Amino acid sequence: MGSIGLSVAPTNTFELMVTRGQIPGYRMVDVFGETQAVGIENNEDIWDGVGTRVERESSGILQLLSDSADDTILGNGARLLTIDGLDEQYNEIGEVLTLDGLVRVDTTLEYRRLNHIEVATAGNAGENVGQIICDSGDGTDVLVSVAPGIGHSLLTHYCIPARHTGYLKQLHCYTRGNQAAFVEYTKRPLGGVWTPIRRLEGSQNTLHLPLDYMLEPFREKTDIKMIVLDRGAPMTPVGGSYTLLLIEDGF
Repeated sequence: MGSIGLSVAPTNTFELMVTRGQIPGYRMVDVFGETQAVGIENNEDIWDGVGTRVERESSGILQLLSDSADDTILGNGARLLTIDGLDEQYNEIGEVLTLDGLVRVDTTLEYRRLNHIEVATAGNAGENVGQIICDSGDGTDVLVSVAPGIGHSLLTHYCIPARHTGYLKQLHCYTRGNQAAFVEYTKRPLGGVWTPIRRLEGSQNTLHLPLDYMLEPFREKTDIKMIVLDRGAPMTPVGGSYTLLLIEDGF
């Protein structure tokens, strides 16, 4: 007896066309992060570090290192990292950097904003063995802290590149465990202050909010992040994510 197959014609939706690169000047950006230890005294950013992430006031060289000697070009762990960010004028820049284990490695470019880093290649372990840190070079102002085995940054921070406008497509938050958390989605225009856009209550069951681009647009050079509001008691990890539609000027 012959097999029976089911053929489904793909739906060429707007989002799918953008993802495929079929609409010039348009692209989707997925941003997601998680904070492991939520304290009891202050609001905290949702990212792979502790407390509030410090944004750079000017561009500069960054340094990366691991706490494992296996994360090096000849090691079993992470070997190459891709780095994506913005320069002094908020233009998009990026590079591929070779890790050297416990030794600090400089970026070749100067970054005003760091949006994402990711392990590009690894040895036999197939992942970063140690914790990877990216900072301003003096051990302070940590911008990214990638936990062992994760392979990429977990940041809800994103900055709209120059000559682009962002539109929020969907928003999501969650907690691990039987606790609820109040999460704010906030923005800061260039030269402005942090302003809440949405306040959500996430739980173990998560909260997903499709928006269909109904919010006001994010202009170029606007910083965006998600924060956990102070609940007065320690909490389990809290995560958040969102999807942006980025449109280049002139399209």
